[in-house]
Amino acid sequence: MRRATTRTGFTLIELLVVIAIIGVLIALLLPAVQAAREAARRAQCTNNLKQIALATHNYVDTFSRLPIGQDVYADLHGRGYAILTNWSMSLLPFLEQRALYDAWNVGFSFSEPANTTACATGVGGYHCPSSPTGLVEDYTATSAVAGLPAGGVFRSGVVDYAVSANVYIPPLQVGGMLDYYITPRGSPLSVVRDGLSNTMMFAEMTGGPVGYLADGVPDPNYTWGAYMGHLGGLNRLSLRALSYDGRIYGGGNCVINCNSGGGNPYSFHPGGANVAMGDGSVRFLKETTAVTTVTKLIGCQDGNIIGADEY
Repeated sequence: MRRATTRTGFTLIELLVVIAIIGVLIALLLPAVQAAREAARRAQCTNNLKQIALATHNYVDTFSRLPIGQDVYADLHGRGYAILTNWSMSLLPFLEQRALYDAWNVGFSFSEPANTTACATGVGGYHCPSSPTGLVEDYTATSAVAGLPAGGVFRSGVVDYAVSANVYIPPLQVGGMLDYYITPRGSPLSVVRDGLSNTMMFAEMTGGPVGYLADGVPDPNYTWGAYMGHLGGLNRLSLRALSYDGRIYGGGNCVINCNSGGGNPYSFHPGGANVAMGDGSVRFLKETTAVTTVTKLIGCQDGNIIGADEY
């Protein structure tokens, strides 16, 4: 009698079918995993802004005034462009970074040797996890700054957030909550007449030493690399109206996620950017938010009423 044979493995066709099924499952699951990761990163970014806003209120409780936005000098005693202090340094003691604050040499700019070590320290609370930059990056001076010639390179901790300074859409110029043009030495909280819940205080402005256009495309013409996006730097929101690809300044209708250089809200979160209001709450502004709406949110004394359906 012929003995029956027993199969002990898969045929080639069966193996290919199993591999194809696994591939389809991975293709279906990958977007969900990526979305979950981005949701976690966005939540961390929201918390960062929340802590910065609370630190600002603690600063006000201690000193009875808002922190200085940026104390900027075009030429400090012949040493070149300098920023002697700004909000990102002033808030450090209120963000459990007292040691770093004490290491900063007041009276010297971020790019001078006296602050080289402190400047090159990364602060996790200033870094959005969705940003493509690291905690510390290399910055190149496109023009001479204090302690550094044009073309010089220095390392600095990245700051992915900016104070709400002003709206610069000529002929309109609206002062924000920490407008360093009008109040360079800090103001009392009473400067905000429109209500803290109606006034923007901080916004995302990610990118570090790289300027980005819409859809995360690097801007080859970016020239603010030595001044913005780092510890002790010019981290301020100065709203411009742009084209939707971020390449044309003036006359456009895009203000969020269109260009990271020059002073507009910019994030790597899909669909918009986080902003912190004067009352400490954090909101997500959609990319489609109108220029007029963001202008109202920045202005702290314009008397404009903002509807909940405007953003």
